Amino acid sequence: MPTPEHSPQDVHVTVTFALAPRPYQHRYAPQTSIDTVEADALAAFDVTTDGTTTYELVYDGEVVPPDKTVGDLARHGHQLRLGLRTFTTAG
Repeated sequence: MPTPEHSPQDVHVTVTFALAPRPYQHRYAPQTSIDTVEADALAAFDVTTDGTTTYELVYDGEVVPPDKTVGDLARHGHQLRLGLRTFTTAG
């Protein structure tokens, strides 16, 4: 399978998750929404949200709003490290 070409502006994103043996890594265009990164990471880690458990990406200890983009967080950098945090609601 051929590898798609990456732009020099792409950002290498790494998402860590405590329950995963290794991080999720992928290159994204700066305009990619954090919502897209989160969905891709959840699929890679094979986890889904349910009625009591949700997942959110965190950057510098803060939950990242889904309307932010990779470029918003990376600014002019080409690497971005995020964490995937589990939130459990008592039901």
